[in-house]
Amino acid sequence: MEPLGLGAAEEQVYRALLSAPESSARALADRTGLPIGRVREDLAHLVTLRLAQRDDSRPARFRPVPPDIAITALASERQSALDLARLAVPQLLAQYQEATAASRPGSLLEVLTGPQVGRRRFLELLSATSVELLTFDRVSEHENAGAVEVEAEAPMLGRGVTCRAIYEQAALDVPGRLPRLRHLADLGEQARVAPRLPFKMMICDRKRAMLPITTASTGTESVVLVGPSALLDGLVEIFEGYWQRGTPLWSGARREVEGTGLSAEEYEVLQLLATGLKDEAIARQLGISMRTARRRISSLTATLGVGTRFQAGVEAARRGLL
Repeated sequence: MEPLGLGAAEEQVYRALLSAPESSARALADRTGLPIGRVREDLAHLVTLRLAQRDDSRPARFRPVPPDIAITALASERQSALDLARLAVPQLLAQYQEATAASRPGSLLEVLTGPQVGRRRFLELLSATSVELLTFDRVSEHENAGAVEVEAEAPMLGRGVTCRAIYEQAALDVPGRLPRLRHLADLGEQARVAPRLPFKMMICDRKRAMLPITTASTGTESVVLVGPSALLDGLVEIFEGYWQRGTPLWSGARREVEGTGLSAEEYEVLQLLATGLKDEAIARQLGISMRTARRRISSLTATLGVGTRFQAGVEAARRGLL
């Protein structure tokens, strides 16, 4: 019960009191084996926290307040205090940033080396993000590509954080990637695709950016954290520029197939074509053969009344399908 403000000895006394209501300090000292002076101090603290009540008898006897009432009320008070402290963070951060920017401009950049160090700070930044997350996602050769995004972003989307991601086209060609990204889209992530991205990047609440400063060939994984600065403003502008030019993934929202004039298979192929994936990549993502993929693409172009993939994209855009 440490999060509620109880030390180990106080919790021991409290549990003993729950087992033996209407006990004196001496009786609880005998039951717990703790010094009588320590038990009296612990009981006084329990009374202050409204976990116990003291009567007027001599010697005084103590009885516990029902835990469902006392602990729930105490937890609510602690949560309210934490919420107030969290509300003060932006003001305190602004004060800190103003001071460090003036006295130590170099503090606006922090270099972290090592995969564990970088991942720990990555998770810390995400847990502190409360309004908006912007990401550049380049191609990855990891087999679990996409799993990290789901693990990290799902809780954020659940608490109302706006997540916008731009994926490099080649990143969508990693086997098993699209189903995970589709899951994020279902949770509310807004995603777009770009032919190429300059680097991987994450921007949290437009206050912190994190991006790699080494390549795979260097053998050492290092990232840099960028604090509020003209550099951070520039990174945000770069993101917004790519966002404006990007192709929506899942059409910005997973539009219902009904009413589009397309079958479910055709609509799925259309969305993959819109990202720029080749036939081979589409086949891999759908788990079908090349022959089946090409047959579905032909079916799509026939339904749209066009002859080529490019014309299919133009016609789909004209009909508002993308």
